Amino acid sequence: MAGYNNNIMKRLLDRMLFAIFFIITFFTPIITVNFTAELYEFPKIFFLYFFGSALIFLFLLKYIIFEDKIIFPNKLLLGFIFVFMISVTFSSHLYTSIWGYYSRFNDGLSSTLLFLGIYFVGINILNKEKIEILINTIILSSIPISVHGFTQISTVERVYSTLGQPNWLAAYYLLVIFLILRKIIILLNNKQNHMAYLLSLYFVLTLIVFIFTKSLSGFIGLGLAIIYILFLLSRKLKKIKLAILFGAVLLVMLIGGYFLRHRLYDALNFSTDPESYNISDPGLIRLGLWKGSLLMWLSNPKIFLFGTGPETFTYNFAFFRQDILNYSSEWDFILNKPHNYYLEILTETGFLFFIFYLSILYKVFKSPHMFIKISMVGFLASNIFGWPTVATGYLFWLYICFTDILSRDIKSTNVKI
Repeated sequence: MAGYNNNIMKRLLDRMLFAIFFIITFFTPIITVNFTAELYEFPKIFFLYFFGSALIFLFLLKYIIFEDKIIFPNKLLLGFIFVFMISVTFSSHLYTSIWGYYSRFNDGLSSTLLFLGIYFVGINILNKEKIEILINTIILSSIPISVHGFTQISTVERVYSTLGQPNWLAAYYLLVIFLILRKIIILLNNKQNHMAYLLSLYFVLTLIVFIFTKSLSGFIGLGLAIIYILFLLSRKLKKIKLAILFGAVLLVMLIGGYFLRHRLYDALNFSTDPESYNISDPGLIRLGLWKGSLLMWLSNPKIFLFGTGPETFTYNFAFFRQDILNYSSEWDFILNKPHNYYLEILTETGFLFFIFYLSILYKVFKSPHMFIKISMVGFLASNIFGWPTVATGYLFWLYICFTDILSRDIKSTNVKI
């Protein structure tokens, strides 16, 4: 009888763990509030802290009660977090490096440990079937985001939906739209044509909302992701089909270029004359930001190897701020990001952490899971001009979790995603 009760309790805990995974995956990108100074990132990270901590606690409780076998992360991830903690230890502002910058509370030690904890639970409790459910959940979660974004088209210059900023919304879509495309292909292969057509209409809706983000970084990410698709298909398709696909890509990029023509001009314009810009002067701002960030990273061996500490960019950049920023539209702004995630890694956590980050990405791209790799290409390209938010950071680690699980079982199951 005791064994029977134990089995019931174990199954109940398993269902609760997966239910929390579902809740986190569905609601994290949607959550917004209207009663805080920061309406989008703050509620998302606190929602994730609450349910992520509950997930980790229940998993540890299950392990203690039933003494289950645990699958530990690979050595790369252990090195990743070890170097990150060294950077935190030598941070120029320890409190910020632990909790994150005050308006976000993300990307510090606490949120990084939370993401890794969720990843750790994932590699232990998820399997092929549960991954498929979570992929469907990601697609389902994007529907209210797309609908809300579509309603903004006539009311705002650039749509942002529940992500809070157009570039963040575009980066989110880069992690989602190729999963929608994958689902359409699966439905067509299974002769579920009506569902495939319905999902195709939704795919068009997401592309429309994506276009109206007018995100230069988003379109660069989309373009590189499509080029990567063509590269993957180049050995499988005949030249005529590749030519048709290339023509379709060119058409999409021309349409995007039309919508982004003013922003593209501003990005390539480095004039200090504010009258010469259509909307703003991101080219001039990024020139000063990136040059100052590089000088900061190379300023001494400690920063070169371990950075100034996670999320401490704003405290240290002032010493390397370039004069050209005084002639930009943001001359009086406190700049808390270099607007390039790779420079952010180098300046805040150093070269050693950057190597571990690249090693994890290399492991992902060695896997055979095409649609995850395509999504990653787009997202990583967009980060040349941006950085991960709470929603995209969660999906990033979830995809790494998916890759590790499916790669672990690839020989026996021949699973591809």
